[in-house]
Amino acid sequence: MEKVKAYQITEEEFTDVTGGIENVKDMFSWGGFFLSQSEGFNGKKLYFVIHHFLMIDEVEPKYFLVTPDFVEEIGLCVKHEKKMVDELMLSILLEYGILKI
Repeated sequence: MEKVKAYQITEEEFTDVTGGIENVKDMFSWGGFFLSQSEGFNGKKLYFVIHHFLMIDEVEPKYFLVTPDFVEEIGLCVKHEKKMVDELMLSILLEYGILKI
């Protein structure tokens, strides 16, 4: 059985769970992808990736609920030298189904 690594949610679902964008804590950003944390049910932390097209206002943001494994991989990724971070970030976003080519 394949484990779900990221689940796309609607803006309404995101707002219902978090209470709104003002209630999430930004952890990391890269090229229009924002990794955020929020308090979830029973005090458990929930992690989200919000993808905004920074230069195109007509495109609605996309919201993803991600696993703590994603957060760990991002943490390991940013410890590498700058030129490797871009390649690693692309690989992780593709692997989790957040970025599709």
